[in-house]
Amino acid sequence: MANPILEQIREILIPRLGEFITDSTLRVNCERIGTTPKKIIKLQLPELIKNLKLTLMLFLEEEEVEEVTQKILSIK
Repeated sequence: MANPILEQIREILIPRLGEFITDSTLRVNCERIGTTPKKIIKLQLPELIKNLKLTLMLFLEEEEVEEVTQKILSIK
């Protein structure tokens, strides 16, 4: 069974980053916080966002980074 949190994050990021960069970015940033994309839980999203912002800034405008991070933080 797929992780619904992961699927929602991917739905937000793939249109902006593409599938390969999204999956690579999530894998690396999840590892940095001691988990994997398949095991990420809602409580870990704020910590994930801290790391993810740095990567997103390489590919997106500042406004887009804020929009994306807010969408991820609002995942239920």
